[in-house]
Amino acid sequence: MSATRLPCCVLLLTLTSAAPAATFCVGTSNELAAALASAETNNQNDDIRLRPGTYDAPSGGFRFRNGVISGGDDADIRISGNWSAFFGNPCGIQLSLDPFDTVLDGNFSTRVMEIVPRANTAVHVSLLAFLSGNTVGAPTPQAGAGLHVRISTSHDATVTIERNAFVGNVAEDFGGGLSAGSGAGFFLINNLFIANTANCRHGAASLTDNSALGAFVINNTVAFNNVGDDCPQSNDRGGGVRIGGSANMLFANNIFWGNENQDLMLQTSTARLVANDIGVLFGTPGAGSGINFNFDPEFSMQGFLDFRLAETSPLLDLGILPSINASWQLPDTDLDGNLRVQGASVDLGAYESAPRLLADGFE
Repeated sequence: MSATRLPCCVLLLTLTSAAPAATFCVGTSNELAAALASAETNNQNDDIRLRPGTYDAPSGGFRFRNGVISGGDDADIRISGNWSAFFGNPCGIQLSLDPFDTVLDGNFSTRVMEIVPRANTAVHVSLLAFLSGNTVGAPTPQAGAGLHVRISTSHDATVTIERNAFVGNVAEDFGGGLSAGSGAGFFLINNLFIANTANCRHGAASLTDNSALGAFVINNTVAFNNVGDDCPQSNDRGGGVRIGGSANMLFANNIFWGNENQDLMLQTSTARLVANDIGVLFGTPGAGSGINFNFDPEFSMQGFLDFRLAETSPLLDLGILPSINASWQLPDTDLDGNLRVQGASVDLGAYESAPRLLADGFE
């Protein structure tokens, strides 16, 4: 589906925070590239809103690189999809909460998106599908063919990757779908990673966090990602997710299943694992870890990208809920836009199922 043609609109808003904000409404690939370039140097917190459609990535991918260009500012960046017109505002409401309605497509020829933030730039990316990125043979770094958030050692702001889909991306190394981290708090929440590949290591994602706040990896589905043969002597050739760093980390309510060689690789001693479904784990869970599972998820699989849980799945209602004062919270909705908790507890993975009685039409 082609993106709706819409002149790029820049709406300048005055907020109560110290820094003003710029809101960009974009409907084409050129408008998105222009909005990202403007956001690098406008000295404002930027909110880039994408209308539903397909955005073909330019050579080198969509880029926001305020951390390395001359004149880059320290303001925050928010990039999100599925915006529609509402009472005269061309990007006034998100009518759909399905990330596949706003597709960023690398067409198997280039990275989809790269974000290189300055030290104090917070990053938030949501409701986007990163498809068919490719960094094999590209200039280094070749990590993160879908999305690469490349932080410096001085980075001191949060990075949030929430409610996105990463499908069919191919990197040479360190994260076929995603390569990311943070210096002040990393949140990977309610995402789907399917059929991504790294020719060397970490097919789905490679994550690193050294922040004081910590890393929170919550309610993601990571399944059937792959790894190639370019590093035959390496012991970390896993198709799933790898995480490293010194931060305290919480993995909760995730599904890591069916990935080549390893589903989850811990290159850290500080990752606390609670209520995850893990096929093959490499590494030792950190102190405070709880019960985790090794159950066939029983995905519905009514279509190529249907990774919802079947009615007979053992992972229904098997997750944990955050305490009132927890540093993390569940999202309000799942990857379909359905209410997140519908049964006795939260389901594992990116999708929430209706209670079985209600699903059968009985009350």
